[in-house]
Amino acid sequence: MKLAIIGRKVAGRGRARTQELRLELRRGNSPETVRERAAVPVALVVCRGDASSCGEWLIVPVLGRSVSLPLHEDVRVELGVPAPGEYELTCELGLYRGKLVLD
Repeated sequence: MKLAIIGRKVAGRGRARTQELRLELRRGNSPETVRERAAVPVALVVCRGDASSCGEWLIVPVLGRSVSLPLHEDVRVELGVPAPGEYELTCELGLYRGKLVLD
């Protein structure tokens, strides 16, 4: 199972810009890796498309963030301006995985 990128955009102008990534939890064999620019705010919009109970939470361990994901609903997760590096995105059981790389 994986976190799949279904869209991306940059919203706003100048200092108010935000990188917005649309993700979907879906069945698949490999996790998705996403590369974005560091020093620009990041927001994830996540939709849980699989009824599996392990996808009820999205966890970003290194940032200490977790958010509940209702089935078939978009949930916006503001990550602020994380430092450059790799950020694992996972469910509570680690079955859904993805990676956000900021450089």
